[in-house]
Amino acid sequence: MDPSLQTIFVDPVRKDGLKYVGEYVRGRWWNGFLVGNGVRYQVVRGIPDFVGLPCPEGPIFNKIELFMRLWDNLWDISEIRKACKEIACVDGPLLEVAAGLGGGFVPGLLRLKQDLIILMSDKDMRVLEDWRCFSSRKNAVDKAGQISLSFSAFDAEKMPIRDGSFSAVTSLGGFNNIDSNQINAVREAFRVLRRDGLLYLLEGWFEREEISRTMPGLVHYIERFYPGLLGGESLESILEDAGFRILERLEISSPWLRYYSNQILLILSFNRLKPKFSLIKAVKP
Repeated sequence: MDPSLQTIFVDPVRKDGLKYVGEYVRGRWWNGFLVGNGVRYQVVRGIPDFVGLPCPEGPIFNKIELFMRLWDNLWDISEIRKACKEIACVDGPLLEVAAGLGGGFVPGLLRLKQDLIILMSDKDMRVLEDWRCFSSRKNAVDKAGQISLSFSAFDAEKMPIRDGSFSAVTSLGGFNNIDSNQINAVREAFRVLRRDGLLYLLEGWFEREEISRTMPGLVHYIERFYPGLLGGESLESILEDAGFRILERLEISSPWLRYYSNQILLILSFNRLKPKFSLIKAVKP
């Protein structure tokens, strides 16, 4: 955990402050606990765990290199390249929400600047442990270009983060993978952003009419659990209701983005529906 991020964590329910008790390695947390008023959250190999799901020893996926190579194709998309350049110029720490194995925008950002202060989050500790191992291996080989990534496992609709901690929140396919409450997750992103902080989302979606015509039984389920899948306007509405002001929305077409799709989007794709992708930039006024 980067030292500059060691004061941002709070109890995800009561938002009370937490204190780290445990081992340090070169000034960074290693194995220990974040302790508060009657609560205790484990820190495993530098990763605070607010979910509590079991995590096996060592990496289990070993697919991160594949996603890093996938960015050779995504980097050719001018809109994505432009967004990464803007994010890399933000003054302050960045939060990648629901990073997944693909890492969201992080691989693109590392192409531009390797010393960015980034907190990668996901509900799955196994994903974060694999990213930790990947970054450690890379730093061991490349002494000239050390990357500084931090990680935390938490539910995006109950972020254990102090108000106004980040200058930018990013997500590439992440919000449509949140399987609890996307609306609360957007509100939480708004809360943890500083004033004038930026939000960058790149998400896939379908026309409501297409879903109704092809798989009508899924419409109510998607409306309830994944409303952002029902069109770019639906996601914009969720953002505006949370307090964001939309700065830009771009439609992007690329077959490579399907690798950042959630299970529902893949099911619809298998039924010959073609997803659209929107890149939305918003600001916290």
